[in-house]
Amino acid sequence: MNIKKTTRISILLIGFLFVGLASAEQRSLFDVDFNLGWQLDRFTASDLSNALDPEDSGDTSQSALLDIRVNYQLRDSLWLYGNTARTIRSTAIICNDSPSFIGCDGYDDASDPDLPSADTAFSILRDAESLEAHVGLRYEFGKINNTEAPGQFYISKQLGFASVTDTDDLAEINQIALGIVITDEKFKNSFVEFGEGKNELYPSGSSDRTIFRIHLEYSFMEGFLGFSDVVGFLETEVDYDSSKGSDSVRTKIGFELPIGT
Repeated sequence: MNIKKTTRISILLIGFLFVGLASAEQRSLFDVDFNLGWQLDRFTASDLSNALDPEDSGDTSQSALLDIRVNYQLRDSLWLYGNTARTIRSTAIICNDSPSFIGCDGYDDASDPDLPSADTAFSILRDAESLEAHVGLRYEFGKINNTEAPGQFYISKQLGFASVTDTDDLAEINQIALGIVITDEKFKNSFVEFGEGKNELYPSGSSDRTIFRIHLEYSFMEGFLGFSDVVGFLETEVDYDSSKGSDSVRTKIGFELPIGT
């Protein structure tokens, strides 16, 4: 992502936050949640003939997870949400875009016909520390009348980025999704969504990604250590390209500590 794109996205993120703050009087709910847990990340590269370390493709990495989530209800059916996560994730580094990356040393020498050029060569970066953040707007519609798990259909638009250690740039991560969210009872805030978008963490097919995400929450231990309650969560995200792009599956499990409602 170049500087102009980064600036444009930053302006949009700040703009969304100001909309939320300006609409504070219309909000009926404000949530801030800390998610603590563990993450499993499986990254499968697409074109292994251009991978400098193909043996790293398909491995599963593990890491601790710290995720902070914020939700503002702007109006009855319109929500502003965002989160920031510090974790470990896998990606692929295209050598032409990050020539200083140590895994790309020596792979721009066209004199060796057995080595791909820097324009096409990529190195699979395992266990890289990353910072991810996004904001979005969610519009809820189509109420689901169920006494045990009442819910809403929704459509959301999300903008975000990821910064990965040892790389030179921010990766743009955007999506639009359609889903169902549980709005009350023990499984409150659980959701299932299906979307499409862009993810620049992938060496090919970054502009046409398909994302399936299922997030389950269960509330228990009310009033624990001064928190309103403690929530267990389990989330699986499948980010794939329907043709030749790389794919990944991430699973997160842990506890959510709500500190504001």
